[in-house]
Amino acid sequence: MTAALRKRTRRAACALISTSLAGLANFAAHAEIVVTANDGKMVFENGSALVRKQPLPDTVSVIDFTDGALKLLGEVPAPASVVGPPPSVAIAPDGAFALVTGAMKLDPADPTKTVPDDKLSVIDLKSTPPKVLATLQAGAGAAGVSINRAGTLALVANRSEGTVSVFTISGGTLAPVGKI
Repeated sequence: MTAALRKRTRRAACALISTSLAGLANFAAHAEIVVTANDGKMVFENGSALVRKQPLPDTVSVIDFTDGALKLLGEVPAPASVVGPPPSVAIAPDGAFALVTGAMKLDPADPTKTVPDDKLSVIDLKSTPPKVLATLQAGAGAAGVSINRAGTLALVANRSEGTVSVFTISGGTLAPVGKI
């Protein structure tokens, strides 16, 4: 493991512990998988969120925490944001996939600012390495995400527009139903 990869893994672990932007799943085989949304656009300075002078790509890290040690299973490029609560990651009850919201993106007109985004990424947790299965549209400021216990319904809180996007889940595939 390279020094940069170790540093990024440590940052991901710190983000998990300190921000509540992570999902934790306990699968049937007692594997503990952690999924973190890593916002490369923003940095906290003196308690304020600021756009980085040199933004990094947003990523999602999948980490195995089964034996108490962090083992990076993979990292994929996907929209992610440090806004919340609520949590921006949800893991399906069967551990097959994770949903990750991307509430903010760099403003195309002024890259020193962010604007609401509507992205919802479906991350395959069973593939090696993990991969993005789909990127869907929720609503402006898609921030919080939750999956019901049956694994058949996902809700996304759209902070900027004051709505909730509803998705059905069947066979690991999400389909938009509408907004409330």
